[in-house]
Amino acid sequence: TVWLIPDPSETQNHNRSAGRILYKEPIKFYTDTGAIVSFTTSFSFQIITQSNESGEGMAFFIAQDKAFPYGSVGGYLGLSNDTFNNSTSPGHDFFAVEFDIAQTPQFDDPSSSHIGIDINSLRSINTTDTFLDPKLSLIRNFTFQTWIEFNASTNLVQVWLMNYGNMSTYANSLDRMSESLVLQAYIDPSVFNHTSMWVGITATTGSIDIANDNLPSGYAIYSWYFSSSC
Repeated sequence: TVWLIPDPSETQNHNRSAGRILYKEPIKFYTDTGAIVSFTTSFSFQIITQSNESGEGMAFFIAQDKAFPYGSVGGYLGLSNDTFNNSTSPGHDFFAVEFDIAQTPQFDDPSSSHIGIDINSLRSINTTDTFLDPKLSLIRNFTFQTWIEFNASTNLVQVWLMNYGNMSTYANSLDRMSESLVLQAYIDPSVFNHTSMWVGITATTGSIDIANDNLPSGYAIYSWYFSSSC
């Protein structure tokens, strides 16, 4: 297990914190002819929450930045900040699929449990609200497996999500196609058109206010697979 943010049952000392894991080397997402390549990734994870106000969330990302942008804790998921979200900032392009457990009004979030596809901003280009879903709510401490695919021939991103607690539904098969597609969007592939980009998973917490039930959350990664191809 890799903890992006520590287990909150063991420590409460991570107010406005951020953590991420990265592939050890940057990756190029285009061929010698300039064509963008397809990719697929899958990982299993668990978000440990203590209340409906735990916040903030986690995301799979591909970004130019290896390090956290300054001021990117809280709702910015370690990916952006006020400056990047309100202007064109060369050198800070990113693609992300967020698993968000905070409803941030400035990003038009639908609820405190949603999945979104992001391009250079935390205001998602498409979202799925999972707050009331008994299998896919992100704030119920479930363990999930997710698959994310980008098809370079169609510029389509698709996201699948499976709750490990419902494995018997699939006759012990890990075939993701038997699970509902939860989110998809067509994107501008130019976000990947850089000499090299960093691939990873990130998570953040916001300001902890125990008196108002705003408690810390923890983020665990149990496995991770990534592959890109022409």
